[in-house]
Parts: sequence; C-alpha cells; structure tokens
Amino acid sequence: MFIRHFNPHKLIYRVGQVAKVALVALVAKVALVEKVALIAKVALLASVLVLTGRAYGQQIQFEGYVRTESIYDTRQVLQVREGQFHLFPLEKSKENSNSNLLLAAFRSRVAVSSITSEGVPGVLAARIEGDFFGATNDNVNMLRLRHAYIVWTYQSHQVLFGQTWSPLFTSSVIPGTVGFATGAPFQPFARFPQLRYTKSIRKVSIEAAVSTQLDAYQEIGGRKMHHQSGLPAGHIHVSAKGQSGLLVGVGGTVKSIRPELGGDSFRARAATAYAKVELGKTTLKVKSMIGEDLADHLMPGGFIRNSQGMLEPTRLASAWMDVSHPTTLGTLGVFAGYLINLGVPSSGNQAAAIANTRAANLKDLWRIAPRLVYTRKPLTVSMELEATSAQYGQGFDTHFVPVVVEVHSRVLNVRWLLAAYYNF
Repeated sequence: MFIRHFNPHKLIYRVGQVAKVALVALVAKVALVEKVALIAKVALLASVLVLTGRAYGQQIQFEGYVRTESIYDTRQVLQVREGQFHLFPLEKSKENSNSNLLLAAFRSRVAVSSITSEGVPGVLAARIEGDFFGATNDNVNMLRLRHAYIVWTYQSHQVLFGQTWSPLFTSSVIPGTVGFATGAPFQPFARFPQLRYTKSIRKVSIEAAVSTQLDAYQEIGGRKMHHQSGLPAGHIHVSAKGQSGLLVGVGGTVKSIRPELGGDSFRARAATAYAKVELGKTTLKVKSMIGEDLADHLMPGGFIRNSQGMLEPTRLASAWMDVSHPTTLGTLGVFAGYLINLGVPSSGNQAAAIANTRAANLKDLWRIAPRLVYTRKPLTVSMELEATSAQYGQGFDTHFVPVVVEVHSRVLNVRWLLAAYYNF
C-alpha cells in the first residue's frame, strides 16, 4: 500500500524544502556570528583606545559629520569630483553652456583627536582627519587624508609637525560659505606637510613655517617641480588680537620651483593681509593678497617660459569679504570676491609657452554668494546661491595680461546648493 501511493517527486520537494529551511537558518546563524564578531572587534578597538588613552593620560575624542548635498550649475565649470569642488565657469562654447547636476555624500568626514599633559612639559596633542572626497577624480568615495599632525604647546611656544592648512590659508580668517571651495579661487586653498613654529607675545602671534606640496595642491606640471628644487616653501605671519573680537594679520610666502632636473629654477612670492571683527552679533571678515604662481593654492596662473626662454611666474591679486549675522530663521551670510590677472613683470611675452598655467587667458573674476544656515543640533541645513562671472581674453599684451577683443566675452555661472549635515 505504501509503495502504491509513494510519490518520489513529493519526497524530493519536501527534502528540498527542509534543506532550504536549514540553509536559511545556517546563513542567519553565520550572519549573526559575523555581526557579533564585528561588534566585538569594534568594542575591542574602542577598549584598546580608551585603555591606551588612560595609560598615557590622554583624552581621546571622536567626531565628524555625515553631509549630503545637491548642487546645480547653470553651465560647465572648472571643477573636480564631478563638480563638487569648483573654481569658475569655463569659456564660452556650445558644450560649456550645458548645465550640470550633482547629488553626493562624499564630503562626509571623520576625525580622531587626542590631548595629554603627561610625560612632556606643556601640552601634547594630535589629530587625524579624513573624508571620502578621494585623492583624485578616479577614486571618489574613497577615504583620503585631510589632516594629520602633532602639536606641542609649552607656555608661549607652539610647534606643529604634520599635514594641515597652508599658512597662506589663514585658518583664523576664512569665509563661512556653504560650498566646499571655501571662497576659492579668491581665497588660497591648500593643505601641506609642514613644520610650523608659533610664538605668542601677549596679544601678538608670530608664526614661521616651512612646507612642501602634496596631492592636488601642486604646480600644474606636478609637485616634483617643487621637490626637486631642494628647498621648502617658507612662510611667515604676524597677527594681533584686540577688543570686540578684532583680529588683524599680515603674512607672506616664498617658494622655489625647478621644472626640470638640471634646468633653471625660479622663485615665486606672495603677500596677504586679513582682518576679522565682531560688530554686535555681526561678524565681518576681509582678506586681500597679491602673489606669483599660486596654482598650488588652487588659484589661476602658474608660470611661463617667455619669448627669451626665461621662466617667469604669473601674478594675480584678489580680495574678498564675508559677512554673517544670526537671525530667528538661521544665520544669514554673504560672500563677495574679486580676482584679476596681472601677467608677468617683463615685456615681450606674446610667444610665451603656457603649458604650466591654470586658465592663462582668464582676465578677471567676481563672485557673490548669499547663504542661509539653520542649525538645530546635531542637524544643520544650509542653502547657498552663488553667482560667479569670468572674463576671458582672446590674446595677450606684452606683459602676458589677457586682452579682451570680443565685447561679450564674460560668462556667468549660477550655482544652487542645498546641504544637510548630521554632526557627531
């Protein structure tokens, strides 16, 4: 009777169902084990950091934020990372008149800092910070190093050794823009490996540093041009604090560039002046600068080989202003900047080689960018409308300054930016 009603297909089906249930249970168990193992590893790492910190009397802090943003440009711009970091609109052409849209989260950031006063006179601190901006356009969303430095502070002396903002960036006076460019190219923007010494005398601070180029912050032909000069860039800044949050400062830098091994080298210099003041609830920041070959700070220009075969750095001048004021709707602010191409000192350069310059025919730029920033911790929502206008020349005068021939050679890009941060 059993044999008569035996159905092998049903048996195979039931065995298959049992095997499926067993496999699902096994996979769930493995996944649970992996999750437990991952949690255990994270807990172990945190415990090691905490115990190590306690062993050396360190205070360790984890911080960062998740940032998502939407960016729309009315035309094509000189940019990196799919348009997230931009400088100015490209020249007039049918292709460059097309708009561009980006949704991204690779500006999200993580950082670990530590501070201790044990084992050394004074205070010893360190910080390492990264984001997912990528070191090149080909590895967007990959972790890259932003800052990694050690700071030793003793009485009125401070020594910093590692990678952080270029002294020319003047981190105490920077625009409050929503855009990642932070005012570039009107504001010099770069992070360098460096050795920096700061001396404080009452309300005056004197800073001296040496640095070398790295990553995107390099000559148009590559950072090796700086390295093979055999000399670091030198920086010096003097700043002073006053009442009402007043801060004023001046600074300068000089670097040596050798484009080819065994070839000629040249020096490039830059100077800056800056100030910040609090007028009630309103904060005002201003900065101006003039300099040569500032391509390593993501500004226009570089250097040329003139018609006599000599190397010359191109010059520019820029100035910007940033105002912010808190209101019940959030913090209102506006950034305004202007930049002009000053060419080179010598004359007779119509036939100059321009391979090592950024936008050699860019004559001038202006930008205005109002913003609104609303914060309700830990969330920040920001909006910014940025208008940037660039004028391009169709030739050069004897000092390699772009000459505008076409009446309507100015181009305008309007950037709409909406960003949200979750800070931790």
